[in-house]
Amino acid sequence: MDSVGVAPLLASQHQDIPTVFSIGDFWLLRLKLNCVMKRTLKKEVSHMLAVLGDFGRLDLRHLLAISTKLKQNYIKGGFPEANLTVIPRGISILTRCF
Repeated sequence: MDSVGVAPLLASQHQDIPTVFSIGDFWLLRLKLNCVMKRTLKKEVSHMLAVLGDFGRLDLRHLLAISTKLKQNYIKGGFPEANLTVIPRGISILTRCF
């Protein structure tokens, strides 16, 4: 979803399609914070307000993070802890395969 924006997400939610966000990196946090901007200051501010306005309309109650560390970073970025659940991916290195 990186660089896509919130339009497809809003469209699916507008159609009452349940959404669950699987978070394996910082794409949603970057989208919220709008960190990467290559515009003049005036355009930067107006673009940021527009993106954050759209972002505020997203239903972000169901967020699945792949690690506790990633969850902590999203909490620091302003996402409610109650909305984040950690479901690790992968195989434990302590698991023995036969």
